[in-house]
This record gives sequence, structure tokens and C-alpha cells, in this order.
Amino acid sequence: MGTPYLQKVLNQQLQNHIRETLPGLRDRLQKQVLSLEKEVEQYKYFRPDDPSIKTKAMLQSIQQLQQDFERAIEGSGSAVVNVLELSGGAKINRLFHERFPYEIVRMEFDEKELRREIAFAIRNIHGKTAICDSNTNAKIQNLIDVLPLSRYKSRSLHPGHGV
Repeated sequence: MGTPYLQKVLNQQLQNHIRETLPGLRDRLQKQVLSLEKEVEQYKYFRPDDPSIKTKAMLQSIQQLQQDFERAIEGSGSAVVNVLELSGGAKINRLFHERFPYEIVRMEFDEKELRREIAFAIRNIHGKTAICDSNTNAKIQNLIDVLPLSRYKSRSLHPGHGV
């Protein structure tokens, strides 16, 4: 059973593998040839001054930029993983889940002004229906008056204090 037998078995396996994969490879190559022939056909009558060509090129560039941007955010845009700092979606995730809540807590609100802005926003949202339903407006105003907004106060954004 030595080396000649191993050589014979491996040779047979290689031949079987080639027979199995060759038709699929041939089909794939034929599809690529047809695709390239279609593309070549498009460029036979190419006129560089045609505005539709410029539009198509710009659209393709924008679509490529969009795909690159999505890959960068998802973290799948590069074969090399950055091990020194956060990048893409990981950085956005950190900002929204760690930094943003921290900054919100640090903010100082003028409670009276905030209540007034909320009341105007609610009235503006309701538009003409707010005129018809003063009972709802009164309920919303009562709700705004009891909001526990004082817990959001902080010194960080107070005029005269450092940020």
C-alpha cells in the first residue's frame, strides 16, 4: 500500500473533483463572457458628450459611495479590523449609548421656558384641532405642569460655567 497506492488514490480523487467542478466553472465563465459582451456592445456607440452617459456615471458613483458608506458603518467595509480605536457603527453606537445620555444629564434646562416650548409644540402639532378641543389642551397643560423636569438640571450649560 505505499506511495504508489496513495498517488493512485489522490490522482483519482483529483480527476473526480475536476469532473464535478468543471461544468459549473464553464457555465460561470460563459455568463461572464456574455455579460462583458453586452457591456462592450453598450460602448460601441459611446458618445462622451451625451448627457445620459454623464447622468448614468454620476448615479453609479453615488450608488458606489452609498455602498461604501453602508459597509463602513456596518463594519464590513475592510478586511483589516482596527484594533486601536472604534470605527464606523461601533463609534456611532458608543456615542448614542454612552456619550449622548451623559451629555443629556449634564444639560441644564430652564424649566419655565421648556414648559412654554413644549406647550407651543403641542399646540402647533394639533393645528386647527386645538381650537376645537380646549379640554384636551387643558389636560396637556396640566400634564406639562407636573412633569418632573427639575432632575435634568445641571451646571454644565449654565451661562458663566465651563462646558
